[in-house]
Amino acid sequence: MEITLRIPDELARLLGTTGEIERRALEALALEEFKLGRLTKPELGRLLGFASGEMLDRCLQAREAHGRNKARERTEPAEAAPDQARRAKARQAAANIIARGKGVTLGGLKIKDLINEGRK
Repeated sequence: MEITLRIPDELARLLGTTGEIERRALEALALEEFKLGRLTKPELGRLLGFASGEMLDRCLQAREAHGRNKARERTEPAEAAPDQARRAKARQAAANIIARGKGVTLGGLKIKDLINEGRK
């Protein structure tokens, strides 16, 4: 099966050569499917073109070690900043919903009153 990914040229140049992008996309998909249990280890090795289980094991170990190193590189403030930004967005979204909900009517009755009437 052949699958085509559409990547804007200016972004594709940042990601590497066509062959590099294809390989990384295949590896990412295959490893995710393996983690989810949709591929067995032999199927994963076959999909990635490894001649032996030992070669696949080395690849998996390298990926795991690489992921751990990336996690260690992160610092506490860098992890906290995106979380704080998400929380601020969530608070703003909640405030917008509440603000829009005030005075909203259905058939001349406020939604809030209809909800309260249904609870009685």
